Amino acid sequence: MKKYRHRLAWYFAVFIINLGILFSGSKLLFSASSSALLYYLPTSVFWLFAGPWLFGRRFRSSSVFGIKVERFGFWIIGIATFGTVIFLLQGNDKLAAIAIFAAMCGVEDVIWSREGRCSADQPGFQS
Repeated sequence: MKKYRHRLAWYFAVFIINLGILFSGSKLLFSASSSALLYYLPTSVFWLFAGPWLFGRRFRSSSVFGIKVERFGFWIIGIATFGTVIFLLQGNDKLAAIAIFAAMCGVEDVIWSREGRCSADQPGFQS
C-alpha cells in the first residue's frame, strides 16, 4: 500500500482541484476541466489494472527518448500547463481540455516512475 500513496494523493488532489473549479464560476474553465477529467479517469483506471497485467514487472523503462522518465513527465507537465493557459486565454476549451489531459498524463508518468522505483527497492524484485 505504501507504493500507491502518491497515486491516492494525486486522485484526491484532482478531486479538490475540480471542486475548486466547479465553485469558481468560470464556464470555460469548468468545461475544459470536466472534459479533461472525463478523458483522464477511465484511462488512468484502465492502465492502473491493465498495465501490470499486460506487461508484468517490466512495465516501465528507465528512459524515454534518452531522457529519464520522471524528467520527461515533468517536461510534459510544463509544456501542457503552458498550452492550457494559452488555450484558455484564447477561449478554446477543447484544446485546453486536451492540454489539461496531457498535464494529467505527465503527472501519471511521474507517479509510475516513482512506483517503479518503490517496487525495485522491495526484496524479490527482478528487472
